[in-house]
Amino acid sequence: MGTRNFKSYLMIGLLLAFIAILFAGCTSPELETGKLAYRNKEYEKAVTNLEKGLAINKDDSEGWYMLGHAYSLLGRYEEAANAINKSLAISDKYSQNVLALWAELINNGASNFNDGIAAEKRKDSALTKTLYTRALNSFIGASYIIPDSIKSYKYIGETYLALNEREKAMDIFNKILEKSKSKEDAEKVAAILYDVGMGMVKIENFNAAAETFQKIMGMQYLPKDDQYWEASAYFYALSKAAIGAKMRDDNPDSDDYKQPFNEALNVLEPLSRTLVKKDIEVRVWELLVNVYASLGDNVKAQDALKKKEELEKLQNNN
Repeated sequence: MGTRNFKSYLMIGLLLAFIAILFAGCTSPELETGKLAYRNKEYEKAVTNLEKGLAINKDDSEGWYMLGHAYSLLGRYEEAANAINKSLAISDKYSQNVLALWAELINNGASNFNDGIAAEKRKDSALTKTLYTRALNSFIGASYIIPDSIKSYKYIGETYLALNEREKAMDIFNKILEKSKSKEDAEKVAAILYDVGMGMVKIENFNAAAETFQKIMGMQYLPKDDQYWEASAYFYALSKAAIGAKMRDDNPDSDDYKQPFNEALNVLEPLSRTLVKKDIEVRVWELLVNVYASLGDNVKAQDALKKKEELEKLQNNN
């Protein structure tokens, strides 16, 4: 091979290598168009072009972040989370931007929630629902962006309560409780169940009421000196006593009615000794009078009556 031919091959090889490097580092036109649209706040256009561009340039961390942010601004939160996760998998360069996006969604939600409270006070029900729904969407969006944030889920639960969607709120608070294991979150679940139980008492569905209050009493992380636990124990016993009284009235010749009264007694006696919530103390002893008498224990019924009267005198003197 002559020197001239060797030089020609060398030049061709260098040229091909240069072209390969050039194209390897080249950003697709769609990606550049998408980024420009994003910076100009044309988010629909940004999404369309970024999707196309990132199908070619899959390792562009900035592009994936921009796509995720654009998705979130369009309310496409699940897609936003997927895009942001891809950005973070490539580089943590945009991790602070992700935190800022989460905070932005939380703040937007809080603003709408507070406006919803104001609308509710003005009795504007249509606007109230609209604002609470907007708040909910923002909080749900935040939960997609940072799934491990308990705060996002707390706000979601509170907003479901504001929208009177109690079952959804309870599901959320139960999930929070599994993570936090805190008394505060246990109380939120208990408060929802307690309202359900009281609704059952009001319509005299005492079986459903007793089951509901029993759930509260069996909750993890809810201490027995908690106000919801004590009130639930009282209303559980009251419901059982009401069930027993109806059984006795329906079938006076049977002793089956004693079982629910005994179930009431098993809760009332220890409650009367450990009660912290003193505003229901008189009612606890009044119910004990009824339960003891229904079970034929007149001596204890009289003792309970004396205790009840003593407590009433103390309350009147205060």
